[in-house]
Amino acid sequence: MSDLVVRPLDVLDDAEFAAAYDVFERAEKHGRGEYASVIGAESLRGTLTRPTSMRVQSAWAAWRGSTIVGVTTLTLPLADNTHLASGSVSVDPDHRRTGVGGALLDKAEDCVRRAGRRVAVFEVTYPADAADWPGTAFAAARGYSMALREAHQILDLPAAIDLDVPARDGYRVVSWLDRCPEEWAEAYCDLMSRFNVEAPTGDLDVEPNAWTVARLRETEADLAARGKRFLVSAAVSPEGDLVGYTEIGVNADDPDGFQGETLVDPTHRGHRLGLAVKAANLRQLQAVLPDHRRVHTFVSPANDAMNAVNRALGFEPVELCDEWQRHLT
Repeated sequence: MSDLVVRPLDVLDDAEFAAAYDVFERAEKHGRGEYASVIGAESLRGTLTRPTSMRVQSAWAAWRGSTIVGVTTLTLPLADNTHLASGSVSVDPDHRRTGVGGALLDKAEDCVRRAGRRVAVFEVTYPADAADWPGTAFAAARGYSMALREAHQILDLPAAIDLDVPARDGYRVVSWLDRCPEEWAEAYCDLMSRFNVEAPTGDLDVEPNAWTVARLRETEADLAARGKRFLVSAAVSPEGDLVGYTEIGVNADDPDGFQGETLVDPTHRGHRLGLAVKAANLRQLQAVLPDHRRVHTFVSPANDAMNAVNRALGFEPVELCDEWQRHLT
């Protein structure tokens, strides 16, 4: 519509950012119930104001007169996957079906093209029992294809993680908070570099991330500067090699934790290591950060082993999360 203006969000303007975040939060939670997981205001602001050598994130606001009615964010990977960009489009529920989403997506796609990227990816999360969801219809109408579906699962805390997961065949579990010990850093990076190869990625046009110790240390410093805590538990083989890991991230302004990557080296599967490391990390979370409400995780239905582990730990499915992808011309 002619009265709609899209311009870069002034993240450093407290009033403007607060108004934009209010629209973002209400849009993301609308119709999704209590399980909607939305990044906190200061955590979002931190990602928008702290670019790293691995990624840069930006945001635009749609204005109707003096009112912000929608927000879009865009993340450009800089170290790997430099052919793509990922983003979100959030429209004030009171201003939907008035051209706001289309105007924001036009701006985002234009920025993707200007950055020399050929693939755009946007996420749509919705209740598992929703027969129709506006976000999916919007994505399809704009020429996007659903490339990956994951189940959003939650575990309410505190949880009694009392499963008997003993060390088997000489394996053991080590855990750390925020900073990986030097003795494990290179092996941890090697495993993380394989995640996009080993984990189900559906039809997403993604490539492996090449982790180095320098990149790890930069990431850890960035998370610390933004007040984010990061918990890792890893499996060690009888020979002393790191052969599996799992991660949980906790933002400073969020009552929930978010399960990150979990991977076990294929040559070491069959020893219940996935269950062992996830159980250990949940125990670590409850021991060092006991005031959190729940843990969220997102798992592909095709990942039978990880879904079995999550069921054993008590995770329950509550939503679906779809990654919609479009190859831009």
